[in-house]
Amino acid sequence: MLNICLAAPATAQDAGEYVISDSSLDQRFDWVITMNAQIIKNYLNYPTSTLTPMTKLSIIYRQTPRLNQNRISQVVQFEDLWYHNCAAIGCRRYHELGLTPGEQGVIRVIPSDDANNSTCAIANAVTRLMLDVGLMRCSVAALYVPVASIDSVLADFAKFNFLPYQPSPDNAIRSSMTIFVASDPPGVKKYLYYNGQ
Repeated sequence: MLNICLAAPATAQDAGEYVISDSSLDQRFDWVITMNAQIIKNYLNYPTSTLTPMTKLSIIYRQTPRLNQNRISQVVQFEDLWYHNCAAIGCRRYHELGLTPGEQGVIRVIPSDDANNSTCAIANAVTRLMLDVGLMRCSVAALYVPVASIDSVLADFAKFNFLPYQPSPDNAIRSSMTIFVASDPPGVKKYLYYNGQ
């Protein structure tokens, strides 16, 4: 199966550190999944604990009015994921992923110091989200990552068999999954393909 993602990053609008605006995403994508990382230092912190510090990734989504102007853009709390280093240790799902089959969207990581220090957990969570989205017969057109952590996130994707490539008509990649990764604010663009069985 040949999948090549040819999405380009959204136009940036200066809004502080988080410069890719909601209105820009609303014009380009059918839905937006947002991930917020929080390092919880004192959770499960007891003398024999091997699970501290813990990272909590809170994931919400919303559908946009891009192709359906009557669609109400409502934020839905999807799930929380807990990680210790790169290992997933917990999940609490609040709501089903209510995406419409055939649509495409974007995953966005909110810039923060905690996100910069949780790159392996982010790479793991994005891989899981891509599978959830695929089961809904939808596709992830782009992943937006804070510019301060993009190099680390790209390196951590290799732990999950995602490797870099440069799309071109002469260089086809045989892969079941690809992802376009861009920095927020814009500047860095990379393509990854899944090299697993």
